[in-house]
Order: sequence, then C-alpha cells, then structure tokens
Amino acid sequence: MSRLKCISFIFIIMLFYQFFIYGCGSKSLDRSTAEALIENSQFIIKRIISPHENGLQVGLQHDFWYQKKKYTITNTLLSKRGESYFKNIDDKYITLKNPLDIKVEVTGIADAILPQTDATGVKEAQFIWNYINVPSQIKWVCADGGKGKAYFRLYDDGWRLESFNDVLYNKNAIQLSISELNDEELDRTTIKEKKQELQRIEAERKMKEEEIKRKEKERIAQLIQESKNHTETIGTFKCISTSIAMGQRNPHANGDAILTNVDASYVHVFKSSVRNAVDSVDVIFWFGNIISIYKTDLQDNPAYPPQAYSIRFKLKKKINICPGRHADAIQFQDKQIRDDFYNKIKDAKSKWDRKYPELK
Repeated sequence: MSRLKCISFIFIIMLFYQFFIYGCGSKSLDRSTAEALIENSQFIIKRIISPHENGLQVGLQHDFWYQKKKYTITNTLLSKRGESYFKNIDDKYITLKNPLDIKVEVTGIADAILPQTDATGVKEAQFIWNYINVPSQIKWVCADGGKGKAYFRLYDDGWRLESFNDVLYNKNAIQLSISELNDEELDRTTIKEKKQELQRIEAERKMKEEEIKRKEKERIAQLIQESKNHTETIGTFKCISTSIAMGQRNPHANGDAILTNVDASYVHVFKSSVRNAVDSVDVIFWFGNIISIYKTDLQDNPAYPPQAYSIRFKLKKKINICPGRHADAIQFQDKQIRDDFYNKIKDAKSKWDRKYPELK
C-alpha cells in the first residue's frame, strides 16, 4: 500500500514537471499560449478602433461627431454625445474612452528575428482578432477586427509578448442582432427628427433676424431721408469758388477771387462750385457725412487767392467733383464771414447730432 502511494506521488510530480516545462516554461510556443498572451496584453487595438466601411457616415447620423470645414480641409470633431463613448477621432481611427475585449485566433507560428533588433530565440505568431462584448453604440460604427503579427521571446519564466507588427484593421461591420438593428434604426430616426426640428427652429430664428434687419434698414433709410430734408436756411455766405483741377494753379491766385454762394442749413452745407469756365458742380456737405469741422488759414497757398480763409470738413466718404479731385473744404476771402459761417455751422451740426445720434 505504501509502495502504491509512493508511485502515485512520483506520478503527480512528473505531471507537474511536464506542465511547467511545456506550459509557462516550455521552449515551444503553442497557439493557445500565444492567443492568451495577446488577449491579456495592453494591445493598442483595444483602445483605438477603426470605423467600418460606412462607420464615419453612420456616426454622423447618430450625432457621435460632426464635420467642420476650414478653408479646403474638413475636420471631424466629436459631439457632446460622442464624448460619452469616444475620446478622439480622426480620418482613420477612433480612440475609445474605455478599452474593448478581443478574441484572438493564431493562424501560424514560426521562428523569427525581433523587428528592428538582432534578437534571436523569437517566435512570430500571425493572428486575427475580433472584438467581443462591444457596447451597442460602438458596434454601430466599429470594424469587427483585423489581423497582425505578434513577437514572443523566451525568458527563464516563460514566453513574453515583445511587440506587434503589420497590424491591419478590416472594414467589416460588426454583425448586429435583430434587436440591436431595431435599436440602431430607432436611434437614427430619433436623431434625424431632432436635427430636423433644430434646423426648423434655426431657420425660423434666421427669418426673424432677417425681418428685424430689414425693418431696421428701412427705418434707418427713412431716418436718413428725414435728416436730409432742408426746411430752414441759416444764411447765405460769400465764398471763393474752387476753380482748379488736379495739378493746375488757380488762374485768379494773383487777382480778385471768383466768388460764389454757400448756403448753410440745419441739415447740410450747399455750395455751387465753378469747376471751369463752362461747367459747374454743386457740392453738398450733409451733416451725416461730416465727422468734424475745423478752421485753417491759406494766406501762403499759391493755389488760392491772397488772404484765403478755410473751413475744412473731415468726411466719412469723399465727395468727388472731378477725376482725381474731391471736395473737403470751403474758402473765404473775408475772415469775419468765415468765422461767422463756422460758428453757425458748428452749432447747427451739434443740434443735428443730438437729433439724429444714430447717424453721427
């Protein structure tokens, strides 16, 4: 009896030895061991997935992400909803918030040299993988797996997974059950209806904005027209007629000035200006176009008669009177007339600004 126990004990020890040698410490790498090492590794494909052939479009339909165009480049960005499941997205890959489980099938094992090293005693295992236990929302967009190569090296405690190479995702969608297909279709329809409702609301908002802008534009146009209505003249003043073209000297600079009238009202300054011996052009300085009014003296300017005194206007928009020349001033031969005109116009412009502050 004791001899039988001894034989049984020896047999158990031999079994344990065989397990140790051919399991974790075996010099030969079997497929099941390679599969387990890959499945239990921190393989990047567990966290970074590839969309299936229509995955990006499906994700748009489920409002997981949206596309934004800048210049000629279209970027895909996560939506608020998409951020619940995904961490990042680009044109090729999607990064998950939580890693997936994989099921690996090794299709072949051979001796190899570790890529980018001279290490020997290495095994290369070609494998395919599929995702398992995938949440429904991720199933809708995710490719079902792929293939690659894994490299293993034998250490004193057994085989260790060293690296991966030639990892390729396929473009096949994960097969959905009837229940999952119904859920996906319902979600797609719900999102579509929500988008349509948001688009309708946005269209109504834009229509209201456009109507408000149109009415405001009409109101401002009426206000401008009202602000130009000439109802009362402040006075008529004698001023020097501007009679020079660009680059020409005033023919009357050495003699008496050619005089004309300038009318001042509570909305504008109106001047009949002689441009040449035949034609004349009327110039209107509307208060809404005037930024500021100031005085200058031009006694030494050869382009004007001696003792010319000026009123200058800083304008929002130039007033062209002929090619290459625009009006922005009125010259006076009499300084007192100029000063009287200036005071009256400044006072009228201040009253106009208070009456039409929106047009200043």
